[in-house]
Amino acid sequence: KDVGQDPHIWLDPTLARAMVHMIARTLARIDPANASNYKINGHGLQLHIDALDSELATALAPVSDLPYVVFHDAYSHFEQRYGLNRVAAVTVNPQHKPGAGRIAEIRETMVNRGARCLFTEPRFTPALAATLVEDTTVRLGVLDPVGVGLEPGPDAYFVLMRQLAASLRDCLLASE
Repeated sequence: KDVGQDPHIWLDPTLARAMVHMIARTLARIDPANASNYKINGHGLQLHIDALDSELATALAPVSDLPYVVFHDAYSHFEQRYGLNRVAAVTVNPQHKPGAGRIAEIRETMVNRGARCLFTEPRFTPALAATLVEDTTVRLGVLDPVGVGLEPGPDAYFVLMRQLAASLRDCLLASE
């Protein structure tokens, strides 16, 4: 699958599942004494990812048509997987601030396309977001594509993905 410009491939469970397969296969090849463990563990993780994928599809179905804007273009794999309706991204790289023309264009897109939310990120919460939503009905939300502050461990990926879905639902379905 072509990942395009967005390197956040883990945000699509089908790609995460493929990564698990490749990792288990590679580990089995370089450590043949434990190959059966890698195969069993990889298969178990793939089943867990499949269940998560189904759970997220169900959770996100009610918001799939609702328009929103992201600050950083990091969610294309997640959005494509679940058929979400992102109408714009403020920037491709959060390290580069958009110019006045881009800001005006994003604000116009938000209003014209009926965006319900503008999502920032924990590491990049610019004052610009408040300016963009000022005098509009657009709410601010937070999405975290990398799990800032998540406790490391075997469930971290699943927590990350559920938090993304919950953040989208909470903001997009919030009463106006």
